[in-house]
Amino acid sequence: MTLRLKNRFRTTRITTADWMPMVRLPSAGIGKGTRVVDFCAGLGGPARYLACRYGADVTGIELTPARVKGAEELTRLVGLQQNVRIIEGNVLRVPLPDASFDVVVSQEALLHVLDKQRTLHEAFRILKPQGRIAFTDWVAHRPLSDADRKLMWQGMAVTDLYSLQAYGELIRAAGFTVCSYGGLGCHSQAAARHVYEASRGGARSQHACRS
Repeated sequence: MTLRLKNRFRTTRITTADWMPMVRLPSAGIGKGTRVVDFCAGLGGPARYLACRYGADVTGIELTPARVKGAEELTRLVGLQQNVRIIEGNVLRVPLPDASFDVVVSQEALLHVLDKQRTLHEAFRILKPQGRIAFTDWVAHRPLSDADRKLMWQGMAVTDLYSLQAYGELIRAAGFTVCSYGGLGCHSQAAARHVYEASRGGARSQHACRS
């Protein structure tokens, strides 16, 4: 899906992906020297992938101190510490300056974030003109019952799932214009059902740019 920003001259694209969404990220314009921020970076796997595969310079934002430490150790072991850094921070208050990065990415993590709207606004804030955001997340194809919501929170710390239409509204409210989107492959959805059968959400891959 390709998103274009109104008034702020940015674009956003949401692209179809398979089990490893990062494989498709060249469509987000990531290449040598691209300054990337990974929201909810975890142990830094996607950040190291982008640095190694495309030569990107990646800063990851991770809330959990233990994961930040683990990411630092893993990054050092593979010799990518010049191109990858995972810092402790909250995607609701990103500790990075305005208009300073080319791309924001996130891989199936926003479902755990309490305020997705604020997170998308933060992504918009730190992107340069011509910047882009590319992310995958789950969407709900039909309303979830209260019982399902409770189970998903208890079992997977899922804060909420939106319909594709509602997610598009969140993206537009952050300043982007949705231009395209795509669903993940059946293997990803099957894995999600295996991990948590109560889930009725699917996964979507989204990519945005600032033109």
